[in-house]
Amino acid sequence: MEWSAVEDELEKLIAANRDFSEATIKNAKDLLVYVSENCVIGDGVDRGYWPTINFHWLNARPMPVSVEVFDDHYEFYIFTSDLFEVYEYGCNPGEALPDEFKMRLKRIAL
Repeated sequence: MEWSAVEDELEKLIAANRDFSEATIKNAKDLLVYVSENCVIGDGVDRGYWPTINFHWLNARPMPVSVEVFDDHYEFYIFTSDLFEVYEYGCNPGEALPDEFKMRLKRIAL
């Protein structure tokens, strides 16, 4: 998969889910720009439990990770064998990603 395919998946997901807020969509697109320039290719995107957007790196080592995109923050998940850790980073659309979040994203850096 290439980043252009992830971008296409994101656009299809947005078109199929009219309940995503504009802020969530913008945050997702902001994240896509950052990760496509700084991280290994992801395994795709899908809808979260809430009207949110999930980006997945299922083959990340040492453990799979996901980012759930909300309208005013990101949640970074690290999955262990039977549990997960979650870290929340406040960010509104158009703002620079928080430095702490960028540090966490280094788990999947190029």
